[in-house]
Amino acid sequence: TEEVIQDVERELGFVFPAEFHECYLAANGFGIDRLELVPIERIPKFISDSRAWLQERNKDYTNRFFPFIDNESGPVGYFLEEDGQLSPYMMLMIREGECEDPSFDPDGLMEPSAQSIWEYLVC
Repeated sequence: TEEVIQDVERELGFVFPAEFHECYLAANGFGIDRLELVPIERIPKFISDSRAWLQERNKDYTNRFFPFIDNESGPVGYFLEEDGQLSPYMMLMIREGECEDPSFDPDGLMEPSAQSIWEYLVC
């Protein structure tokens, strides 16, 4: 319900865009192949777990990432730019296996993905 979404937003201190509300009012999580739209009740823990891993590698990104999609490549979600504005792209956090190379740049942990949930799900 809208109330549950707003409860999660208050807990996170982040208001999700309208498309997120529309998506979660239609389907509170689902899985396809190796992709999961995380159910609303699990999003705070999913964000916390994703941020714990990210904290060790790039502290600047940690509190700006709000993932809600899990897939084999890494968590995907909304990202706040340095100025606090929502990025025009949802971002993919590169998983550990990809960044164990000593020459890996920690600024490369976040990769632009789709511009909307719908675009992400159909690409």
